[in-house]
Amino acid sequence: MSMEAILTAYQILFNIQLELTGYKDDLRPFVKILPDKNTRELLVKYSMLQRFQKDSSAMLIEVEPQGVEENMPMFMPKDGEVFRYEVKFSSSIFPRTNLYGYNFDNQVLVLSNEVNHKVGSEILLSSSAPLYNGASEYKIGYLVQSGGTFYKALKESNSGDQHGTGEASYWKPITSGDTYVNQSDLKNRSSLLNPIGLDTIIMIEINHKSSLPADYQLLDGSLKCREVSYKIKLQNNN
Repeated sequence: MSMEAILTAYQILFNIQLELTGYKDDLRPFVKILPDKNTRELLVKYSMLQRFQKDSSAMLIEVEPQGVEENMPMFMPKDGEVFRYEVKFSSSIFPRTNLYGYNFDNQVLVLSNEVNHKVGSEILLSSSAPLYNGASEYKIGYLVQSGGTFYKALKESNSGDQHGTGEASYWKPITSGDTYVNQSDLKNRSSLLNPIGLDTIIMIEINHKSSLPADYQLLDGSLKCREVSYKIKLQNNN
């Protein structure tokens, strides 16, 4: 008696890609993208796997292997489901990023696929850098835009000690500045509904919603995996 072949197939539900300007080696040993407690339960519920490759973390979901429903999730995520991941940096790589000067004692960066911030072909999870404002406080590594140019803070400044973007000792022009993680996405840790570790620098929230912009959605109109890849770009600390 012959047994029928058991077919199992997985597709990428979404991929999270990290990039640090000027860093060519694999970031995997130094940056961890970890599902929180609720998301670990969702991974089991929807038959999902997390797999890593250079500079990225792919979330795979079991799909129908053949037929008219091919590439549709075997267990369909419900609309409104949120997958949350905590990002932690090693002490060896963190000082090389523009985030090193930020205050993460009481704050954390919250990046989301609800941001609708696509630049060229890059589907970003971070907001664009804010306009320079002399009344604001800027820490080293903060990003701003002014007159169509993006700048990175080299020194701290604030309303009582203002230094405009024209001061080269305080600000450095950067290319593609609208694509980098910056202070716009900082939130108070106390405001989060889900507790996170004190060593968590970034909280990623991936929403499965039919109301998301098309490029950010996890599934297409036929409820099949789009294999969307989201990007998180970090400026270096030079």
